[in-house]
Amino acid sequence: SVYKALSKHEFSSEAKDKIIFNTSLPTIDPSYLDEQSNILEIVIAHLFKIFKQQVSTNVQTLGEDKLEKKRQLVKRFQEVKDALDCLNSNRKENKYHNDSIEELSKLAAGSNLRVKMEKLVDCFLKYNSEGDDASKRILVISIDDLDVQTNHTYKMVEQIRKYLIIDKVVILMGVKLVQLSDLIKKKFSEDFNSDAEKDAQIDDMVARYLMKLLPLSKIPLLPTVSL
Repeated sequence: SVYKALSKHEFSSEAKDKIIFNTSLPTIDPSYLDEQSNILEIVIAHLFKIFKQQVSTNVQTLGEDKLEKKRQLVKRFQEVKDALDCLNSNRKENKYHNDSIEELSKLAAGSNLRVKMEKLVDCFLKYNSEGDDASKRILVISIDDLDVQTNHTYKMVEQIRKYLIIDKVVILMGVKLVQLSDLIKKKFSEDFNSDAEKDAQIDDMVARYLMKLLPLSKIPLLPTVSL
């Protein structure tokens, strides 16, 4: 309901003066993701698809200012792709073929992926804005049933935490907190070889992790409906 409201821009006149929700990406369903795909790549793909559609529609009407924004946005997409390629590459197969500056530059690109994502989103919103509206625009990303894809839930949560909780992005997540907590606890237990003595410590780690990922002030609890 919130996602649809944002997509339709159903705000009061006072709210519209403060913020503009410029782009709502299609809702991401993690249950369709496999080990080879991830949420970050899907978000980037959606952004690029929207960009391509806009360019093909307005190819004959772009002014010089818009053309410069287009060039900058293409550059940002390329930077993010390079950083992703570096991050996804098999380090064992591609383990420093030589000690060139190029290899070091690729490593730096991978470590700066979060910064590059911020720049991409900012550039994308500016491309879709006119005048002073750019500073108010927000990208809306909705993710449904994050706790359903049990095999890769922790990996997806980490991608969201590291690369998508950034400036000018609003993330809507539908999730059962208890189930998400259990999945994260399972991952931590495997990593730390959990036993009865460590369970309390791992419970505390999970609680602190979720507090950082989903602060209580950002969680609207839905009422329980009796049928």
